[in-house]
Amino acid sequence: MHSLVWICLLLPLLTLQDTQQGRIQRAYSHALALYHRGQLLRAQQEAEEGFRVFREADADWTARFLILDAEVALWRGFFRDALQTLAQAHPPASDPGETVHALTVEAQARAYQGDLTVAVQRLDVAERICTGRLYPQCGSLFKTEGSVALLRGEGIRAWELTQKAYAFAIQTGDRYLKRRAALNLGWIAGHQGRYGEAEDWDRRAWREAEDSDDLDTQLIALGNMGADSLFSVDPDAARLSLEQAVKNAEILGNIRTEIQLLALLAHCDFSQWRLREAEADYRNTLDKASALNDRPRLVESLTNLAGVLMWQGRAEEAEKVLVQYRPLEASSDQFSQKMVVILQARVRGMEGHEGEAEAALRPLLEREMNPRLYTEAAMVLGTMLAREKRFADAETVYRSAIERFEAEFARSGSFAAQVHLKYSASLLFSGAIHLLAQEGKAEAALQLADRFFSSSYEDRAGSSQSKARQATSSAFDPRAVARRSGATILTYWLGHDASYLWIVTPQTVKIVVLPSELELAPKIRAYRQAVVEMRTNDPAVAALGRELYATLVAPAASDISRQGQVILIDDEALSKLNFETLLAPNSVSSPAPGQPASTGSHYWIEDVTLRTASSLTALRKAQDAVRAAASRGGKLLLMGDAQQASPDYPPLLEAPLEMEMVRKRFAPATATVLAQQAATPMAYAHSNPGQYAYIHFVTHGVPSPADPLDSLIVLSRSSDDEDSFKLYAREILAHPLHARLVTISACYGSGSRYFVGQGMVGLGWAFQRAGAENVIGALWEISDYSTPQLMDKLYMGVQRGLLPADALRQAKLSLLHGAEKFQAPFFWAPFQVYAAR
Repeated sequence: MHSLVWICLLLPLLTLQDTQQGRIQRAYSHALALYHRGQLLRAQQEAEEGFRVFREADADWTARFLILDAEVALWRGFFRDALQTLAQAHPPASDPGETVHALTVEAQARAYQGDLTVAVQRLDVAERICTGRLYPQCGSLFKTEGSVALLRGEGIRAWELTQKAYAFAIQTGDRYLKRRAALNLGWIAGHQGRYGEAEDWDRRAWREAEDSDDLDTQLIALGNMGADSLFSVDPDAARLSLEQAVKNAEILGNIRTEIQLLALLAHCDFSQWRLREAEADYRNTLDKASALNDRPRLVESLTNLAGVLMWQGRAEEAEKVLVQYRPLEASSDQFSQKMVVILQARVRGMEGHEGEAEAALRPLLEREMNPRLYTEAAMVLGTMLAREKRFADAETVYRSAIERFEAEFARSGSFAAQVHLKYSASLLFSGAIHLLAQEGKAEAALQLADRFFSSSYEDRAGSSQSKARQATSSAFDPRAVARRSGATILTYWLGHDASYLWIVTPQTVKIVVLPSELELAPKIRAYRQAVVEMRTNDPAVAALGRELYATLVAPAASDISRQGQVILIDDEALSKLNFETLLAPNSVSSPAPGQPASTGSHYWIEDVTLRTASSLTALRKAQDAVRAAASRGGKLLLMGDAQQASPDYPPLLEAPLEMEMVRKRFAPATATVLAQQAATPMAYAHSNPGQYAYIHFVTHGVPSPADPLDSLIVLSRSSDDEDSFKLYAREILAHPLHARLVTISACYGSGSRYFVGQGMVGLGWAFQRAGAENVIGALWEISDYSTPQLMDKLYMGVQRGLLPADALRQAKLSLLHGAEKFQAPFFWAPFQVYAAR
């Protein structure tokens, strides 16, 4: 009886205890889940609340709340706060894993503050605990050991330890650790110059984070992928995305991610040579990193700021910035240390101490394996030697570095890797081209520019170095290419010190010095934007159109016949500008009696037929190629007016009209029409597209956010598979073509990605690489109402025997001189012809 009484009395107490334990566990689990979903500010608030509410109830759980609070503070960037919080935490002796947890967080915080010695000591203690038994927290230990190893310059060890953490995450099913380890693997690969691998790991982390609703990891991964390919995208669009990402980081409470994204904003400005804006951005990141005492971010901010100051010629200020790096040198990674050596050498060279600078740079050129560091060192040394009039020495440096770039490029297999390589190498090539131009070697300078242009994205690992050098062989004959093309070829190179235009005719090769990219690029972007926004009637915009014509085209006017053919090989900002929209002066002739002389201007399309090509080498190869008989036939493959497969791609109301207008220009027996449910990616593959002379798409075109091979054409679903309505660029490349013309009547059919030295890449690029002689694609969003008329006139000209470029020009002129509502360049200028020959 007494036993029953005691049991009855104990039951409420046990229930109360269980309830309290349950409350503590639920509170901790919820705070931890918020942390793993990237809600850092809320996670820290709940961890602090858990400590406050339950600290008298359970000492062990109190320690866990404090350690979690410290870890979240660490990832938000508040290292001092993290260490102060950890000092209050006393992990339970019964839970060695939590001791590992606390030691790992402390080591990471101390490493970020530059105290690598203490960080390693803490990690050694944690390592001994994990040696006897692998607790769940040991995976984070391995990841942190990898981070610290990289900061100590131990790249191989960093990679091995982080791989160990990634494998541990898979083995234990720890998805959070898996995506964070993937992020770190991307970080390490990027530091070692393995940019393709870096992008792969970042993409893997992003996918894992998206599946787990981890917003913070998504932001970091997207930021990293932006860094991998920033210089290949529309910088204005990238800026908008990054500004939104910064706001999201602020909402999540992650100051460190915010700093990283602000640095990318600065890179955006720098890539457009908005140097003052980039300087302000870098100073902002420096201030925030200083406030947190975030050593890695401090080093990055200092080197970036010093670099942008030197590009402005402010060597003395750059040197003062680099002085701030000295106390941080011992705690910075080897990449940063070597980059500072290069920056300091550049400063010394600009100050007249060329011997010191050369002595610092030569060892890097002899031993450095990271392609970015090697290229930076070669660019600085080559520029300095040229400034000293040591032209032969400068040429030797440039030649060696360019050969190494070509070997690296031939080995690379991803878009991200090639973008990094070509962006760094573009500055190197600019220096070499500038040197040759100064020496009066116009044709050699053109040969070198074409050598850069002709290294293209579709080249894959395993291509021989001799293949990459084909442009420099004796077969390089620009006059012969112009003669066989029946055109004047204008090749442009935009450079920091000066830009160049080569005018190639069947008889001559001339070089013209143009203003620098710093001066030209803002004007080009402003004029293009005005065309897209239909502001060409604005007097200021018209004046800009006349100025750009005078700068870019007028020097070649005497070499271009009236109504002649012109092929453009352009680069950088020029690849998004349609030269047809530039305003040429009206010819001044003897006026009729009583009439004033004409002194106005007109769009350059009135004077010439324009085509765009990627390089002289590509044109020559296409001219040498033997085309299949199908390319001289007249068969049409017409696809479009697809069934809506996703809310993201609404129906094109005028698609049926355009389909009908194109179809009627061909005999029924020669036209294959795939519309509605029949217009599927599978149907394209099964149609044997190589048999058609003309292929025309009326649908949505979607540029890739990361890789041109992911660009796609939206068609109808061919199965229940989620992506069965998407015809990807990589699938287009898988089906060889012999078409005379492929027309992508879709927004951004030319592509929205810019590949350094390759121009616009995307759908149009893919069809051309598949074998199409000519591709028509759009540079911006097209009108659903004017396009059917334009395409009708295009194929009317084709059936009359006009070449595609001539037919497209006539179609554009019909809009320009037709109904007033479609006369603005916005309606006719987005479409361009990309010609193989």
